[in-house]
Amino acid sequence: MLIQYTVPAPSMGAIEIADNVGLQVTAVQTAMELDLFTIIADGHHRLEQIGKATGCHQHGLRTLLDALCPTGLLQQAEGRYELTPTAEAYLVRGSPAYCMPIYLAWLQNRARFIEFVRTGRAGLDLTAPEAEALWVA
Repeated sequence: MLIQYTVPAPSMGAIEIADNVGLQVTAVQTAMELDLFTIIADGHHRLEQIGKATGCHQHGLRTLLDALCPTGLLQQAEGRYELTPTAEAYLVRGSPAYCMPIYLAWLQNRARFIEFVRTGRAGLDLTAPEAEALWVA
């Protein structure tokens, strides 16, 4: 049954917030999967350079790079993308505080949250021997 409103429809509020947060999470996860932060740290700062290093289409890549700027992980000026101190410290391979592997595993595992809800079993067991590499990273 379709509800017809005689007054203005209620605000989408929480749905819009979840959508915006979800877009940010998706952008960060995608950047991690591409190892984008290390690529930029290696000196690829312009769209064309980053595109060659990642093998990504420039239109999609520009969308990703621009979406990462409001997250506080990238900044852009005069056609150059630069890492913020947070990204440089935690998301660049070889950095002393590098922790991307465990965060990427968590983000990828969230896509299977429905399995946990249905079964009560976590999809990622961080106490299992195979998770040791995540903790070491």
